[in-house]
Amino acid sequence: MAKQIIIAGTPIAKFRIVYGKSLDAALELQKYLALASGVKLPIIHDCEKAEHEIRVGKTNRTCSKLAYDGLSNHGFVIKVAGGNLIIAGNDEMGDLYGVYEFLDKYIGWR
Repeated sequence: MAKQIIIAGTPIAKFRIVYGKSLDAALELQKYLALASGVKLPIIHDCEKAEHEIRVGKTNRTCSKLAYDGLSNHGFVIKVAGGNLIIAGNDEMGDLYGVYEFLDKYIGWR
């Protein structure tokens, strides 16, 4: 059964998934969010802009306040900044681990 998902006060259907290099992580997020919510979010490259974004991996507009330096190999951060969700890792595996952690911890999807 699909459920309504709200991120930073905004329904999930208004978001776009934005990626820089981590297309695989973006596709995984799209797939499982669609299964959990019934909404298949569009995926756009970071050269495009959207009003509400789920940024996966390091993009050309990833918040400079994210502390990648303290992350271990395959480490990641999950953060809301400026109404956008950021799931970003130290590397592409970290991006995938961040997506899986978000899906498990916040969406309840394993």
